[in-house]
Amino acid sequence: MASINFNANEVPEQDDKFELIPAGDYKAIVTESEIKTTKAGTGKYVSLKVQLVEKNRIVFANINHDNPNPTAKSIGQRELADLTKAVGLVTLTDTAQLHNKPIMVRIGIEPAKDGYEASNRVKKWMPISDASTAEVITMPTAKPTGAKPWEL
Repeated sequence: MASINFNANEVPEQDDKFELIPAGDYKAIVTESEIKTTKAGTGKYVSLKVQLVEKNRIVFANINHDNPNPTAKSIGQRELADLTKAVGLVTLTDTAQLHNKPIMVRIGIEPAKDGYEASNRVKKWMPISDASTAEVITMPTAKPTGAKPWEL
């Protein structure tokens, strides 16, 4: 056991609301992914956790993979293709293949709607070289020993 002198009443409460990330292009990596079933149970989507490297923030993204609505399915397939190509792949057999590879994401802001607050959304997935940013970003070819994926 370790001795400690701490009083939780002396610490101000934390505001749970995150400020929105300004719209723009950001270096990122996908850190987690899984295939989930839609609420209606009629389709599937890829659920992604995306780390914005320079902002040290997380954005969640969902991409339709299988959907009875042909428009939703088409949009999802295009978005998944963009992400797959952004990480340097053509075929994808496991969503883990998307993890820890440097990409650029275009972040947009979804306005408040149906009782939900405004939120950030990934609008586009891009390879680092295709990003429309003034800054040139070069990635190391090998990760330093012990480096976290977002420290690339």
